[in-house]
Amino acid sequence: MTSARNKALRRWSRAALFTLVSLTLNTHLNAQDSTAPVTFTQQTTPNPRPNSFLSAISGSSETNIWAVGTTTPGAVALHFNGSTWRSVTMAASANANMSGVSVLAPADVWAVGSSFNASAQHTTSLIEHFDGKKWSVVPSPHFQAGERLFGVKAFARNDVFAVGESGTDNNKFRPLIEHFDGTAWTVVPVPALKPGQTQSLHAVAATSHSDVWVTGFNGPVFSGAIMHFDGQKFSNVPFPSLSSVNLGQVAALATNDAWVVGAKATGIVSSTLTAHWDGQKWTIVPSPNQTSTNVLGAVSAISSDDVWAVGCGICGFDTGAGSVLVEHFDGTQWTINSVPELGNGSIGNSVLTFPTGDIFVGGFVSGLPDFADTLILHGKEGQ
Repeated sequence: MTSARNKALRRWSRAALFTLVSLTLNTHLNAQDSTAPVTFTQQTTPNPRPNSFLSAISGSSETNIWAVGTTTPGAVALHFNGSTWRSVTMAASANANMSGVSVLAPADVWAVGSSFNASAQHTTSLIEHFDGKKWSVVPSPHFQAGERLFGVKAFARNDVFAVGESGTDNNKFRPLIEHFDGTAWTVVPVPALKPGQTQSLHAVAATSHSDVWVTGFNGPVFSGAIMHFDGQKFSNVPFPSLSSVNLGQVAALATNDAWVVGAKATGIVSSTLTAHWDGQKWTIVPSPNQTSTNVLGAVSAISSDDVWAVGCGICGFDTGAGSVLVEHFDGTQWTINSVPELGNGSIGNSVLTFPTGDIFVGGFVSGLPDFADTLILHGKEGQ
């Protein structure tokens, strides 16, 4: 592998853990036993090119699931029909890195990411749509100093949100939220930053158009960033005052029931972070750690007492070493759910759950000769 490919993989694998997969959420209670540990097995997945990994996963049913990601560089899109995963070529696959996906129906799927022009040293966001037959690039706003999109959530054909950051070329990150009204993508106003502050948004989830959550982090000193959309405008929502915090995905069940996950660092030690919204405030909920370096980047909720989070322990982004970290909340506490040891290491970037108790985890596994291969784990509650 060339040095350039190594650098590209490191850049995109770090970003991938906090991209924000669109989550299939449901408020119905799960008929399965959600308290018993789930046995996860690795599914057979294609690798369009050497060194491929998955950043996000979403589905409208257990027989219509999409996972997207990147190679070095190049877009990866995999589709699951209930029995087999297959690779599907994207419209701008050669230089794209896809970070988020949201599935409305078999013929209505959105994916977001970015493309880096090495000669121009310029980063441009990318939005693609799948109409049931093929992926197509959809025009979207661009900024002189570049931009990236990390997360997307589709509610209807004329109601889609995407989040990310602008100012990527000069590292002066500003929050970026875009909306699709069925005709065009436009930039949505966001609260003003404090002087000297930077902000990057990585995930979006909602129960309705008037109850939308967006999460990310503030800089230059890392702290959690959370916004809420009430159908009219986005507003900042206070988050517990913690330094060195990076928030990943958010899962929304009701106006008074949402979860966000991430990581908090103390020196060289990184630990998991989970917080719950009760309709009034965000509260940190204790969560276990597997090693001295732990990150949670994705969360998906079946019900108030059945929530799943995914990340990594021993998070060796530069080497591929690590282990998928899966945690479960049963209504009382978070516990670690074991997963099989895979390859030379593995990292989980995304999680998707269904009311049936089916759970899908996406990410990558390191092995030889490839640095990274696509990874999908599947488990089912009650089995």
